[in-house]
Amino acid sequence: MPKKHQRFHYKPSSQAHHSLTGSNKNGVPGASGGSTTSVNDLISHLRRTQPPSVAEDGTPHRRMQSSLAPRSVHPSLRNLLELPETPSPRPRPGAYRTAIGTRPIRPTVGPATPQSWLAAPADEQSAGENLGDTDDDMEATVYRLRRLPGTSFPNNGKLLHLVLKKMALNWAWHLEYDGLFLSQLPGHLKDLLLSYVAVFARGQSLNGRMKGLKPLFLTQQDYAQMADEAEIEEYETDKDSGVVRLDLGGAIGNWMSFKQLTNELITSHSPSSGIAGHEKEEDIPSSWDEELGHGPEDSKASSDTVHAPPIPKELTQTMRFENLRFLSLAHPNPAAASWTSLISLLSRLTKITHLSLAHWPTPTRTPGATNTRIRHPQIHSLTFSYSGTDTYAAMDNNWAEAASVLRQLSRSTYCLKWLDLEGCAPWLPALNWVGKDPEGVPYRPGAVGPDWNGSWRDVEWISLGPGWVPNLVDDNDGRHEPSHAVRNPDPADPPWREEKQRNNRRLRKLDAYREQFQTALAVRKNIRLIRKEGKGKWLQVSLGLDDVDPQIVKQLVGQDYALHE
Repeated sequence: MPKKHQRFHYKPSSQAHHSLTGSNKNGVPGASGGSTTSVNDLISHLRRTQPPSVAEDGTPHRRMQSSLAPRSVHPSLRNLLELPETPSPRPRPGAYRTAIGTRPIRPTVGPATPQSWLAAPADEQSAGENLGDTDDDMEATVYRLRRLPGTSFPNNGKLLHLVLKKMALNWAWHLEYDGLFLSQLPGHLKDLLLSYVAVFARGQSLNGRMKGLKPLFLTQQDYAQMADEAEIEEYETDKDSGVVRLDLGGAIGNWMSFKQLTNELITSHSPSSGIAGHEKEEDIPSSWDEELGHGPEDSKASSDTVHAPPIPKELTQTMRFENLRFLSLAHPNPAAASWTSLISLLSRLTKITHLSLAHWPTPTRTPGATNTRIRHPQIHSLTFSYSGTDTYAAMDNNWAEAASVLRQLSRSTYCLKWLDLEGCAPWLPALNWVGKDPEGVPYRPGAVGPDWNGSWRDVEWISLGPGWVPNLVDDNDGRHEPSHAVRNPDPADPPWREEKQRNNRRLRKLDAYREQFQTALAVRKNIRLIRKEGKGKWLQVSLGLDDVDPQIVKQLVGQDYALHE
């Protein structure tokens, strides 16, 4: 039989680890000693040398254990006690892991942002809204920072918001000391700054400091006086073409007139002229032969010829901001708000898609003659209103002139998609007025007023809110004192009488608000009905209560709370 090969396995002889051979008198393994270390001694040693895994209250310390750095010992003691080397620090908790081949994400340098910077101040109101008290302290006008869309606003707790608000509150000072340096701001900051000025700079004396849109936006002539032709060409291509949005709330009648606004938006120049300030006038020859200089007698004739004055060149008007789409003219001075000038301006700005006319007065062509009456030339006892819209237009439901003006406005803004008419409640019925012609025959719906299925067929959003909020808080709650309060009342006059009068005024303001709210609901219903009959787009209507607490809405509108949505 063949012999089978036998495999022999030899077990290598090894000695135990020096840490298991003994311990010193302190119970530290690895030291020379006569006694053998038990397993319990090793476990006790590990518990002493490692950080605790359980907190004092009994909760596990898993996350803390991973974040705590291991304890370190002086090298001389470590060698004496024969302790192992201290391991390297563990990575920070929440470290970002990146895939292979990608660039690692660097964490933010420095400590985390304090919560006080991220949270809005306690006295800040909702983002984009500010209330200004009126004289009688019974109502508050709504000034919205985010009234005009087209840009993104920073949150109330951001540094940019605080800086822009502080600049707007001291806008007169910045105009005086910063001057032309404001024109060097980036375009998006100029856009935001105009919105902050419209809300927080109201009431400041800006006449003489703000010259149109200067010093934020300079014209070609201004740059021609400070720069060369290369920089002027760069200004033409970059500066004006990048302006898409202009928030001029509170500007009309306060620090800008319609004439200045027209000169800022519509520029007049000669088509054959070059850059402003670099034109060269040339004498125009009286004939072709004189220009070419033919014949020997031409020089003598040309010397005796008196040159005619140059023919004036034809001026052309162009838009300065060719990409302008968002325009706000909200909160004008009622004495300076001219609908004729507005329609004349908007007829040239044909690309406007978002327009805000919040708090504009009643549409009329003769705003200064609203209360003027003239006498009949033959019947002296007969007088009638000189203006097409008098003070009794709302009571008589006579919106013939206002509807005509709004129809002309709709034909001038045929690209409009977004319209803000907040605070225009006194004349909202003119948007869908159905009256009678001179013969007494009623007009058909949509025949007068804005053409909702024609020029304004693309309007998808419109705001019809009252634009003001009545005071629902009692003046005696300690929050503020009314301006009409009597500090030293008459002892004979009981205190409850003044409180009763104050409550009656508050109730009248609340009734007026609810009446305007019901008018907005009726206008919304009629406009949607006109759109439905003409198979037009669905119109989204805002009543100014989108960001208001539902409990406050119930107090404001009462039974119509379910209809405001």
